[in-house]
Parts: sequence; C-alpha cells; structure tokens
Amino acid sequence: MKTRIESAITKGSISKEIRDEHDGFSEWNDEVTKQNHQSIVQIIIDGRGTNAAEKEGFQLPTLIRVSSEISNGSIILNLDYDMFANNADSI
Repeated sequence: MKTRIESAITKGSISKEIRDEHDGFSEWNDEVTKQNHQSIVQIIIDGRGTNAAEKEGFQLPTLIRVSSEISNGSIILNLDYDMFANNADSI
C-alpha cells in the first residue's frame, strides 16, 4: 500500500485499474487539486445491534483515514452515537 500511495503522489494521479477497483474514486477527476476538492466523509454503521456497545466496552465502530496529501487537514471530529455538542455552531 505504501508503494502504491508513493507512486500516486509521484505521478500526480491514480492508475485506471485502481480507480475502477474502488467506488470512492468515482467522484474524483483530473480537475481535483489540493486546493479544489470535495470533502471526504465516510460514515460506517455497525450492524451488531443497540446493546453491542455495552457488551464490548463502548468500542467506537469508526474507520478514519485522512490523507494530508489531499486535504492538509489538521483537525478530525470524531463523534460516537451518544455524544452531542453543546454549541451546534461548532460542528
């Protein structure tokens, strides 16, 4: 995986076979740059049921991947199902 990421960074693009292999690339095209890109948000719903968190020690069923090469983002907001914000403008 490291080699594929480094190759994509060096070439400045992702090969067609990799783009066809993953649905996530369907919204991206050659006009996407570091400054001009869509937000990357992925929500994963855990199908284990409502009591699973109590039995398994409140494990957070979340997968987060942030690419600093794409977004240069420094902040990640991670919310579990039972969290809330005191200030709605903060989200």
